[in-house]
Amino acid sequence: MIWSVIEKKECCGCGVCVNICPVECLELRENSEGFLYPEYNQRKCIQCKKCLKVCPAYGNVEGSNGRFLMAWHKDKDVLLKSSSGGVFTALACYVLQKGGVVAGAAMDIKTKRISHIIVDNEEDLEQLRLSKYYQSDMNNIYKKVEEFLENGKIVLFTGTACQIAGMKNYVKDKKCGRYLITVDVLCHGVESKKAIDAYIQSKEREFKKEIINYQFRVKDRRIGWSGGGGTRMKLDFSDGSSFITDSLTDTFYVGYNYNIFLRESCYQCRFSGTKRVADFTIADFWGVTDERLRRGCSKPLSKEEADEQRRLGISLMMVNTDKAENILSELGEVIEMSEINPEEAIRWNHVLNKPYSRPEARDYAYQWLESKPHDKVVKKILRIHYIKIHMRKILGDRLTEKIKKIARLFN
Repeated sequence: MIWSVIEKKECCGCGVCVNICPVECLELRENSEGFLYPEYNQRKCIQCKKCLKVCPAYGNVEGSNGRFLMAWHKDKDVLLKSSSGGVFTALACYVLQKGGVVAGAAMDIKTKRISHIIVDNEEDLEQLRLSKYYQSDMNNIYKKVEEFLENGKIVLFTGTACQIAGMKNYVKDKKCGRYLITVDVLCHGVESKKAIDAYIQSKEREFKKEIINYQFRVKDRRIGWSGGGGTRMKLDFSDGSSFITDSLTDTFYVGYNYNIFLRESCYQCRFSGTKRVADFTIADFWGVTDERLRRGCSKPLSKEEADEQRRLGISLMMVNTDKAENILSELGEVIEMSEINPEEAIRWNHVLNKPYSRPEARDYAYQWLESKPHDKVVKKILRIHYIKIHMRKILGDRLTEKIKKIARLFN
């Protein structure tokens, strides 16, 4: 039924159709690229069309424009454990202190698979923190969340905007929906675990030792969040050593930032733009100016305090609903926040305008991974990027820009 109405490239893999099906005629399975898609058993289908009613790729997308805030958690230890400004932790702890639970994406240390789980205490929030750049398997999370809601429990549900839309559709028109609080993490797009596995295999060949863990975002007091400095991959090896990559040359980040391994639906995302489907939207406040940082707080920051905050992390938070506004009014003691002009954030967050474009290389990027190492695939597809980086290293920024200007005169 579902494939007779939507195209596969529109499917975001949220899995809500599998959860809603009363006869279990749908099952999520990986395709050749490693992305999850529902497989349909026509003989079991009873034509109830519930899968279509909840599908985020079908029907209208209900969103609202909210207020834009600069925000960060006041506890520096929380900031160091977070990807950016620790706003998720503040919201999660608020819900847990109310006796609720939190649903979000967690990585299994052994399998390195990411799936949505539910936690009911602050210690386990550690599993839900930090960025994950490949897609979460939702399993039966929608059913589990509904059970908590039916029992009168507040649930904070976090995920990408398409996952939020699936969750809201699942409980739409049900009284228990009033206990649901949603937070979408502003999403560049997702890769598959297959692409990540290929990257890790390349790095193991490069370093000639086993990688037992990896972390997509790295933060410390020296470099930290500032200017994207924390967007680096940390590789942990079986011999106890570790290595932090350079995001300008690391093949995962280069491939990710050029969008060559994203899920097909990400290139036509229905949830980009400033109309958001969640109560809250959280992201990095890239492009924050010194003036905004030093003057936009409850008390003016010194240059040293502003520099430290840049290292610790600064969040962009969008407050999109009345429910979110009511919650925010109770968080003043935990979060430092101030309202900003939307344009201050939109210009640095592309998906608040539109989805990322699909590059031509997406036609064959995953096919090449079948026979070539990840590093070689990325460097071959994006050789111009690597030539520019090497030029800058050899010639320096100033001379490189002069050469570019001269080259443009002959174009």
